[in-house]
Amino acid sequence: MKQEHLELKPRPAVLAAPGGLAFRPALGTRGRAALELFDSDGVLGVYVDTAFSGLLLGALRGRRPGEAWALAWGRVGADGRAPAVAFEGRRRGLPVSAAMVGQRFWVASARGEFKTVTAAGPGRVETWRLGSLGA
Repeated sequence: MKQEHLELKPRPAVLAAPGGLAFRPALGTRGRAALELFDSDGVLGVYVDTAFSGLLLGALRGRRPGEAWALAWGRVGADGRAPAVAFEGRRRGLPVSAAMVGQRFWVASARGEFKTVTAAGPGRVETWRLGSLGA
């Protein structure tokens, strides 16, 4: 009986996020780095790294019983590092640390009520309004 050898490739690490969402690095067209956004039902979106991508690729806010949250994700800056990220609300701004997802993307989150997020990298600052999950 012939023995077959299966080579198992490790799956990329998954980064859990608020609202039951998660992110993982992937490969897009032509071998470009990509970021997958998914929930328990499957993939919600795929963001492929291009020269035209900005620092921010998405931003959401939501609420679970007793807890509001904000989430943003994007592409690293020209220096290859995650940008400085801050969520802003009515009465406060909150700088947060961004977690790297693969080598080209980042994700940041915060607990609380926020309306916008700002990402600042070398020579570039972007501000987005947070969308509502499910809207």
